[in-house]
Amino acid sequence: NENAWLVEPEGDKFAAAITEVVSNSELRERKITNALAAARENTREVSTDRLFATYDKIFEHFKRNRELFVDGDAARNFDFVDKIL
Repeated sequence: NENAWLVEPEGDKFAAAITEVVSNSELRERKITNALAAARENTREVSTDRLFATYDKIFEHFKRNRELFVDGDAARNFDFVDKIL
């Protein structure tokens, strides 16, 4: 709600938000400034870096806790080639 007008999907609430956008220039300018800052902070590059960092954390958790995710005996004895063909 810091960079946009969020309202319930009801006509009167939407109309009130539009009225506020038009009539409250100080709030409008503050939300525009915040929206532009949020856009700069969330570029495609930044978002991709965050996504890969999340994947790295998940993988590190997996490596530290492998026994929670893999049945070692079953994995060693599983014939992947036979199951594919």
